[in-house]
Amino acid sequence: MILPLLIISVLVLQATTAYTVPIAVQNADELATAVIVMQYEPGAIAITSADSGAMDVLAYNDQDGLLKIAAMNPYGVSGNVTLCTIRMNRLVSHKTTITVSFEQTYRTDYTEQRFESQTITLSPLSSKTSVSKIGKPQRRIAK
Repeated sequence: MILPLLIISVLVLQATTAYTVPIAVQNADELATAVIVMQYEPGAIAITSADSGAMDVLAYNDQDGLLKIAAMNPYGVSGNVTLCTIRMNRLVSHKTTITVSFEQTYRTDYTEQRFESQTITLSPLSSKTSVSKIGKPQRRIAK
């Protein structure tokens, strides 16, 4: 069995201050719902939007460093898919981190899939942006 995997990366849009962060999974199997949580330093990052990908999204940003996204597709998505895309602006030049995790992910048959969180490190503006930790998949847990 191939286990699902959370993949996140950062694409620099312009002048290393605007970023697009696609939230994607590999080897998804009829993934129907996911609650995605992003924690960030509010003085360093400003979230500008959370856009639908393979799933429709509803986002709540508390402006204090917590973005929650409810993502859903009643038919489920399978394979390697981008669930949603988050756009943000960087407000400071020092190193900062962003942590992305799933609170809940369910397949169309109501079984849960779990993923480890990932941390993105935005290096100082004079350096390249890098991913500091690659998330490892966990085994699917049936309810």
